[in-house]
Amino acid sequence: MDRTITLRLPNTAARGEIARSTVVALAVRAGMAPLAADRAGAAVAGAVTAIAAGEVTIIATLGTGATLVEVTGGGAAPVTFTLARTPLRQV
Repeated sequence: MDRTITLRLPNTAARGEIARSTVVALAVRAGMAPLAADRAGAAVAGAVTAIAAGEVTIIATLGTGATLVEVTGGGAAPVTFTLARTPLRQV
């Protein structure tokens, strides 16, 4: 089974929010807490909006322990994020 998601986003005003929503869903699926998932989504949205290319590509590979998200576009070096569940600390 192919466990890779490819999302191509054209240069529109909404592409940052589309990336954010997609990554939040993937992060929750990876087992991250809602606040951590929202922060991961914001980080990816920031990376997407920082690329001034006509099209940005997000490739997410769903693994057993983590989900890897790679943002590419405009000939810039790819930006990689790892979405993984972090165990809670004892207080």
